[in-house]
Amino acid sequence: MAIISRRVSTPLPGKAALTISRAKSLAEIMVRAGGGARVRKVIFGDGAGDIHLYVTFTDFTSGTKSAAAMSKDPQMAKWQAEREAEPSSHLRGPEVYRTAFGEPSMKPVILQRTYSIDRANVQNALALMPELQGIVGETPLMAVLPTIARAMDEMLIVYYFDSLEHFGVQLDEVAMSPEFQKLVTKASTYGTLKNSRLLAAVD
Repeated sequence: MAIISRRVSTPLPGKAALTISRAKSLAEIMVRAGGGARVRKVIFGDGAGDIHLYVTFTDFTSGTKSAAAMSKDPQMAKWQAEREAEPSSHLRGPEVYRTAFGEPSMKPVILQRTYSIDRANVQNALALMPELQGIVGETPLMAVLPTIARAMDEMLIVYYFDSLEHFGVQLDEVAMSPEFQKLVTKASTYGTLKNSRLLAAVD
């Protein structure tokens, strides 16, 4: 199991570059505090243009120790002061999630599909993940559940890709296949697909 925190920034008009710069600075602070961080931008789908900052930890204890260390970091205080003095975005989070299948990957492109799901159906939905992994092959795959978040009745299914072109190939060769479509239909008996987004790493 891995723990993942997510911060989502919606840039104000004319402030996208500053929002990205600040997300990168915050990522550096979090790495010093013990997390593994990656900045991503939504390029298609829900929240297009938003900047996401993901930080991963091995367990909840590591995550809370990191949060405590960040609160004592002078660079964190400076970051917060600069954000207050010159806002660049609407910031939401951090929200906290845990992996229920698979592990985070550093591949540059990810597809997130968010399902609304009743807690009673979570285990049945997770039981489909090995079959889904078999269909997508070597493409890294992850199922994530909220621990501290605005919406607690969700499950995120995350697919990782080597590039935007690789994503397109997988859509044609895998997502459109009868096997994949049959499994998606089966999954719809346990949850409802709410939205999806494609994100690319910002390096």
